[in-house]
Amino acid sequence: MPVIHLWSPESFHSEGYVVGNYEGLIKLRSAIDRAITAGAGKEKAFVGDGEGFDLYVFRIDDNLVGLTAVPYRDDVASEKRERTVFPWDMVAR
Repeated sequence: MPVIHLWSPESFHSEGYVVGNYEGLIKLRSAIDRAITAGAGKEKAFVGDGEGFDLYVFRIDDNLVGLTAVPYRDDVASEKRERTVFPWDMVAR
């Protein structure tokens, strides 16, 4: 079972973490490789409790970096700008 745990930074200058078992990290690398070459990658992964989720990786152009929503979890640093792009907005439905 490919396990991946992702933690975004709590606030400015905080650490972010990616933790996974071997199979999970291989799946993550596969999604990253596809994002590099094709713009987007998707893999099925699981959390340690067995719950599954779709893991999306997107490549964005440099001119969009400033429009991408910040991933901070703490309210003091959370996204407050009106015109931003969240990752779920990039998923083709």
